[in-house]
Amino acid sequence: RTTMNFGPVNRPGGWRRLNVAITRARHRVEIVSSITAADIPESVRTEGVRHLRRYLDYATRGLPALTIDEVKPEPGAEPKGPGSAFEQSVAAAIRSWGYEVVPQVGAAGFRIDIAVSHPQLPGRYAIGIECDGPIYSSSKTARDRDRLRERILRGLGWRLHRVWSLAWYRNRGSEEQRLRAAIETAITTPLPELGPAEPIDLIPRPEVVIEPATVDPPATWAVRYQTAVLDPLPSWVDVSDTGAHYEMRAGIEQIVAVEAPVHISVIHQRLRDAWNIGRLGTRVRDNIDTAIRHSPVVMDGDFVLAAEPDRIAVRTPTEDCARSPEQVHDLELGAAVTGFVRDAGGIDLAELTGAVVKLYGWSRRRADVAVRLEPVVDKLLTGGNIGGHRDALTTVTLADPADPAEAT
Repeated sequence: RTTMNFGPVNRPGGWRRLNVAITRARHRVEIVSSITAADIPESVRTEGVRHLRRYLDYATRGLPALTIDEVKPEPGAEPKGPGSAFEQSVAAAIRSWGYEVVPQVGAAGFRIDIAVSHPQLPGRYAIGIECDGPIYSSSKTARDRDRLRERILRGLGWRLHRVWSLAWYRNRGSEEQRLRAAIETAITTPLPELGPAEPIDLIPRPEVVIEPATVDPPATWAVRYQTAVLDPLPSWVDVSDTGAHYEMRAGIEQIVAVEAPVHISVIHQRLRDAWNIGRLGTRVRDNIDTAIRHSPVVMDGDFVLAAEPDRIAVRTPTEDCARSPEQVHDLELGAAVTGFVRDAGGIDLAELTGAVVKLYGWSRRRADVAVRLEPVVDKLLTGGNIGGHRDALTTVTLADPADPAEAT
C-alpha cells in the first residue's frame, strides 16, 4: 500500500518544488521511481501530489497524457452544461443529426465548448466545436483567443470547427450545412495517433554549444542600429582647450545625422572612441555642450535630435551599440509600442513590456522597464495613436499603416 506522504510536496504550494526540480533541466530529464502514476489515486486532494501524479503519467505515456479529458463534476453536483443559449442551440442541432455531444470538455482556459463523440471509436472525440461564448470572450487578448489557444489544442490532436453566433442566427441554414460537413469529414478521416514518447537515447550526445542570443527585427518596422563614423580631429586641436568646440561641431553633426534621436551619454562615448579622448573632464564636457549649442541640432532633455528629423526608426541593438532604457527616446519607444500593438491587434502592458525587453535585448527587471513605458503608453493613448487602456491596448486607424513611427 502506497502512503500519500511525499514530504514538502504535500504542503501548500508543494507543486513549486516539482516545478523547480523539473524546469532547471537544460537538455533532458530522467525519472527514476519505484512507483507509477497508477499507484497514486485520482481522488487525491493535495495539489502537489496531484501534479506529481500527472507528471509521472506524462513521463510514462508521453503525449497521450496531455490529451484533454471530459470535465467530471464534483460529487453531488449537477453535470456542467453548455455555457450559453447559443451553445445550447448548436448542441441541439448536432444531437438532431444523431451525434452524441459532450459540453465543456477540458480544464481551465482550454475547454472545448462542444465535443462530438466519435460514433465508431468509443471514448474518442471526432471534433471540437468552438463558439464565441463565455470562454472566448474571457480571453484577455486577441492573440490568446485566435492563435495561442487554437495552436495548443491542435497540437494535442484536436480537430476544431468554429461557429460564430452572429452568422448562426443570421444564416442558420448555411452554418448548419458547414457544421454538419465538418463533423462528417472528421468522422471519415482517420484520427491522428498520439503514440508513446520517443525512447530515451542513453548514448552520450555531443556537448551542446549555446550561441549568444541575437535580437532580430520582429517585423519590417524595426532596423538594426547604425553607428556614425566620425572624421578625425585636426592634429592641432586639443579638446580641452577653450575654442575647441568649433572643430568639434562636425563630429556632433555626423553623430546626429546617423543616430538621432541620440542620448548625450551615447554622444560622449562616440566622441571618446573616435578621438581617443580619455577621461571627460569638465572642460571637455563644456566644449561638447558648446559644440551642440552651435550646431544645427535640437536638444530635448538629455537627447539630441536633428533640426529637420526624418521618420523615427525603431532600432535593435548591435555589438557596437546596446542602449539602456534611459538611452532610448520616447518617440522611438512610442514607435515600438505602436508597432507591437498593431501586430498583435490587442495586448496588455505586461505582454508589451516583455516584447519591448526582447526587442532591445534588455536584461533588467521588467518592472523597471514597465515604469519607463507607462508614460509613453499614456501619451499614445491620449494622442489617439492607440486605443483601449493599459490592460487592453488596441489599434486605431493610423495615418500610414506601413510605418508605426508616422503616427508617433
